[in-house]
Amino acid sequence: MEKFELIFIPSPGLSHLTATVEATKLLLDRDPRLSVTVLTMQLPNDTAVDAYTANFSASPRLTFSALPPQSKAFMLDLIDSQITNVRHAIDQRRRGRRIAGIVLDIFCLKFVDVAREFGFPAYCFFTSGAGTLGLFQYLLSLKFDEEKELSEFKNSGEELPVPCFSLPVPAKVLPAVLIAGGPIADHFLNILRRIPEMEGVVVNTFHEFESYAIDSMAGKNPRIYPVGPILDLAGVSREDDVKRWLDDQPEKSVVFLCFGTNGKNHRRKMEKFELIFIPSPGLSHLTATVEATKLLLDRDPRLSVTVLTMQLPNDTAVDAYTANFSASPRLTFSALPPQSKAFMLDLIDSQITNVRHAIDQRRRGRRIAGIVLDIFCLKFVDVAREFGFPAYCFFTSGAGTLGLFQYLLSLKFDEEKELSEFKNSGEELPVPCFSLPVPAKVLPAVLIAGGPIADHFLNILRRIPEMEGVVVNTFHEFESYAIDSMAGKNPRIYPVGPILDLAGVSREDDVKRWLDDQPEKSVVFLCFGTNGSFSGEQVKEIALALENSECRFLWSLRKPVSEGVEKVVVEYEDFGEVLPEGFLERTKGVGRVVGWVGQVGVLAHRAVGGFVSHCGWNSTLESVWFGVPMATFPLYAEQQLNAFYLVKELGMAEMIRLDYKTDFRGEEEVEIVGAGEIEGAIRRLMTAEGGGVRGKVEEMGRKGRAALEIGGSSYKAQVEFIEDVIRKVG
Repeated sequence: MEKFELIFIPSPGLSHLTATVEATKLLLDRDPRLSVTVLTMQLPNDTAVDAYTANFSASPRLTFSALPPQSKAFMLDLIDSQITNVRHAIDQRRRGRRIAGIVLDIFCLKFVDVAREFGFPAYCFFTSGAGTLGLFQYLLSLKFDEEKELSEFKNSGEELPVPCFSLPVPAKVLPAVLIAGGPIADHFLNILRRIPEMEGVVVNTFHEFESYAIDSMAGKNPRIYPVGPILDLAGVSREDDVKRWLDDQPEKSVVFLCFGTNGKNHRRKMEKFELIFIPSPGLSHLTATVEATKLLLDRDPRLSVTVLTMQLPNDTAVDAYTANFSASPRLTFSALPPQSKAFMLDLIDSQITNVRHAIDQRRRGRRIAGIVLDIFCLKFVDVAREFGFPAYCFFTSGAGTLGLFQYLLSLKFDEEKELSEFKNSGEELPVPCFSLPVPAKVLPAVLIAGGPIADHFLNILRRIPEMEGVVVNTFHEFESYAIDSMAGKNPRIYPVGPILDLAGVSREDDVKRWLDDQPEKSVVFLCFGTNGSFSGEQVKEIALALENSECRFLWSLRKPVSEGVEKVVVEYEDFGEVLPEGFLERTKGVGRVVGWVGQVGVLAHRAVGGFVSHCGWNSTLESVWFGVPMATFPLYAEQQLNAFYLVKELGMAEMIRLDYKTDFRGEEEVEIVGAGEIEGAIRRLMTAEGGGVRGKVEEMGRKGRAALEIGGSSYKAQVEFIEDVIRKVG
């Protein structure tokens, strides 16, 4: 009567867990020597598993052990991430117990390696039927023995001689996920490929129901054990309103329609829905918004999008962009009436009545599933609430910046700390979304300046927790620490990027023709964003650095002009008015100085080997996408934080400065960065070898592309966002 134990590991989610538990109860009834431990996992934001185990009647022979939560939202990724925790749990259970085997859910077969480490036999518990198990083995044989592409069966009229079925099986009834092709199908197939390594497969079926399939696998390895039907009958005698209604119906007179936990009928599944996006004024946030909507539209044919546009006085770029946009019946623009406010936040506030009217018009005859607000437009959550629509945020910057905002909000409103104390401070802050302490000198100046503008911004950001979710222009591989630090918290974040406007990559112009004549990776590109400019003194230091570096260069140089209390950026009529005397003649043939230039077209060119940048988030993602390393010269907004992240956390950029700040209002003297400092960074940047910053940026660029492919981290986040949007509106 020596006792022994089996360890069961079901896949995440309630359905496989309940089937597993009912199977263990049958086995426990068969042998008093047996005890069972069930290791449980659950997806982020899924509380059903914990609720089930908490309410389970205690038993000394059946225990649950919850594995630590993980942030992965895709089931197979979550299972893969648990391997260390599974190893630890088994190691703990084996002390003082006789472990007779590890019983793995079909999706958890990767853990057979852990069972082997401890010398324990591994079995599979298959919650579906013997016919499905036999079909899986047949498809594995086609794929790996006969080297047949299973994607050939997609939309095929072929019939297959599957040994476990008495009739030919039409290709159109094969599981779509296995014949879709791509990384997700490969992931599933590589899991199923491990079935032959099992000592046996416990199957939720019975011989009388699937005799043909069961007999076809008799005498083969692994042996199958048809132990079912395994059912959770706990709800049979439950009293509720539905049962009371059924009590009043004649015997066998009711047809019951039900399509499983995730089932929906076809009409409901194909019902169209619309999201309304509201970007902040200006072209940069609008283009990022439009590129994000294009990704989402590609993911679901039911979705349509309306973008409500705003623009500052005398700004014609927004109208020009929307006028030239290729028409699409699923993506439309609606311009809000112009306002006279020149300060962006004031202009946004003045649009609340127009936003209300626009949403009211759009909702007539359409199924509005949500309002997606730019970070500076969060005040419109009140309008969304008036109509009963969920509100989401689209954050055009990175997850680290979002996490920093939440940290500063906590300091300001929970701990009642004056953020202006960090101005010119040498303090370092333990921001949870960064692995290193964050110097106060890289915090966004506008948030720690104090005064009414800082308060205005902070009161906007304070509304982030009211969002149903935040769509972020980043990807997990680039900001894994920040994204993981926010996993399981509200609001949920969806890292769907990199979101880039690559329309100018192949544009032909004079600059491209000049680059065509330069050697590969020989040109350093200097560009500082839509609003980037420098004083005449700083321009001369940059020019001297370029000349002394002897590097080929392309410099986008633009002029700061005061308009009232604000500074705007315009083109120089003559670069000679700001550059050192003779500079253009001395560098002729080596470098070019130009005005505005299409940045993506330059970064995509083979001749460009380095990028001196203000570290705006769009520029950062473009640098990564094209594998061009940066030297950091931040100017404003969150750019100092981005520079810190690239240089200190990732080692993916060379530093000119992390904490340089321009002053748009002319209220403070701006430091001048010397030519020697700039020259040194350019030399390091342009001589970087593959193992340094250049290699790291190129590798991250490959990961960014993979994130957007089918099965990639951002692709999954896009799909999850759409599914969550639909789920919230029913």
